[in-house]
Amino acid sequence: MYVTVKLSENLTQNTALSYDSVNQYWTTATDTSQLIGILTGTPFQDPDDDNNWYGPVTISGQSLYIRADRPIPDEGGFLHINNGKAYVDNTSSGCGTVAPLNYGATSAVADDLILVHIR
Repeated sequence: MYVTVKLSENLTQNTALSYDSVNQYWTTATDTSQLIGILTGTPFQDPDDDNNWYGPVTISGQSLYIRADRPIPDEGGFLHINNGKAYVDNTSSGCGTVAPLNYGATSAVADDLILVHIR
């Protein structure tokens, strides 16, 4: 599912986000301790709302692309988030899964787009 939500600023597409309840907007996620959403489109400013930023965010049950925080193991694994980017940590279940390396693809390194499934 996706919804258009208020953002903290003009964030980069494919960034992992979490909700900041103090400021009441979505901002770059620092970890997986809260619900994770992925910014799946281009943010825009609303001139009728003090030029606040908004953007489409996918919340759960979707497979989509996100930037890698570091090299990703070819076998994939459990999805974790660091500063809005994905990494694999198979010591805990995280917030979804990172897909294994696809046929014909090269191993993912930091800042590559990788396929994940968020839950």
